[in-house]
Amino acid sequence: MEIWVVTFQSGKHLKLTFDASKCLGCRACQIACATQLFSSLNLRESGIRVNGLPFNSNASFCKQCREPACMDHCDLNAIYLSGGVVMIDYDSCAGCKVCVKACPYDAMFWHEEKNLPIKCNLCNGNPRCVEVCPTHALEVEEEW
Repeated sequence: MEIWVVTFQSGKHLKLTFDASKCLGCRACQIACATQLFSSLNLRESGIRVNGLPFNSNASFCKQCREPACMDHCDLNAIYLSGGVVMIDYDSCAGCKVCVKACPYDAMFWHEEKNLPIKCNLCNGNPRCVEVCPTHALEVEEEW
């Protein structure tokens, strides 16, 4: 089980967890994310990627690093921290792919048609992927 802690401005911490043994591989989380990010049903426009067969598959998503390599490598300051969440300013992004290559977790993705990086932004503290997961393979826990 993966656990990552993210701090929001309110001081609460969110732990996004993924339990591979519960994952059906239905990719409902990917559809929910693509809809949230780009109003799309295209799996390639999702900030979470599910790989592998049902049960014991894996999921890739932004770990919301406290010192994000993607942000450090962006010369245009298009990647920034907001309340502990790594965000992308798409208006400032030049489409150079440096941020995607810099991610040590391979958790930032590239959309060829849009020429943009794609990553999880935790849906402002209410991750849609968690809401739609039928087996609760993805969960979020709050700590104060």
